[in-house]
Amino acid sequence: MIKINTQCKKINEIMKSVGDEFVYSQKYKDDREWWILCSFIKLYKRNINNYPRYAEKRKPNDPDFLTFTDIENEFHPIEIVETITLDRKRGKEYQDHKLNKQTAIVSIEPVEQPWKSMIENIHKKYLKKYQKNCWLLVYHNMSYYEISHYGYWHNTILYNFQEWYASNIIDYSKCPYESIYMINSSAKALVRSYPDLKVIIPEKRSNYTQIAKEFLNE
Repeated sequence: MIKINTQCKKINEIMKSVGDEFVYSQKYKDDREWWILCSFIKLYKRNINNYPRYAEKRKPNDPDFLTFTDIENEFHPIEIVETITLDRKRGKEYQDHKLNKQTAIVSIEPVEQPWKSMIENIHKKYLKKYQKNCWLLVYHNMSYYEISHYGYWHNTILYNFQEWYASNIIDYSKCPYESIYMINSSAKALVRSYPDLKVIIPEKRSNYTQIAKEFLNE
């Protein structure tokens, strides 16, 4: 069990020292998952007192993390998934890094079907058989330039999920997770897409958010 604040500081130091290698090298995969968890908790705890302060990395067939409010009390298991554009392949990026090939991180143009990979990843995670109190945390690692033509990130995510649930592209009734949360590429905005659709922390460039009432179950 590791104190999350301590681990966050350690991960930040690693990121500063290794630069782009943190993104491209497979040896930092676990560290990237820790960074995603840390970023999520930093946002999640802003408006709530009951949040995890400790975590432990789990075995491959378990959720990525088991979190704790203190050293004795469990919070939730948390499974993490990263969503990137369809033209990016993590395996190829790892290999290119080994061969010292240039790999582009950010597209400066809108990409086609930016949401298809998110749907595919969520479908894959639906197949996991974790305990019922498990949370799914989606790191939406697509740049502002790739999806900015859709509008504010948080509004777009909620609109998409409303459409996906309504058309059964993603089966709301069969979600195996207690909650699904999503953070944007800069890890500064947070939404919940299950069991309700809600903006927790809006995208930074927005001072307010206008969400249709039917998006929220409040």
